[in-house]
Amino acid sequence: MENENVARKSAKPSRSKKPDYIVAIIFNAIALVIVNQILNWGILHFLTQDFKQVIPIQNISLAASIIFNAAFLFYDPEWFTSLLRMVLNGISVAVLARYLSVFPFDFSAESFNWALLFRVMIIIGIVGCGIAIIVEIFKFFGALMRRK
Repeated sequence: MENENVARKSAKPSRSKKPDYIVAIIFNAIALVIVNQILNWGILHFLTQDFKQVIPIQNISLAASIIFNAAFLFYDPEWFTSLLRMVLNGISVAVLARYLSVFPFDFSAESFNWALLFRVMIIIGIVGCGIAIIVEIFKFFGALMRRK
């Protein structure tokens, strides 16, 4: 009986999480504009025209994050948020893999090996997303088991 009440209460977003979801929506909307305009602005000298090859999958990732966080505003039980976060982390792996394969950065004018650092950071991001997917799988099934 107590578990049923917990499951019912958690279906509606807690007030403390709503600001997080709103901030995530705003941040991702701003990032969507930046990603699509950054080449036109010409402010990052190391970003190459190959960045255009990354924009579509980056847009998918940002749009999914906006949509999922909007859904969380209205419905955020743990099983649901974990499921959608698994999807977002999977998309993030695809985005990072695309950055790694296209590598739209040119650091040839720099004395420091920024290319190596960026590649290592992208790989760390992929590993981190993989770990996050595993964590969310456990959270998802744990939340489902607590619902019963």
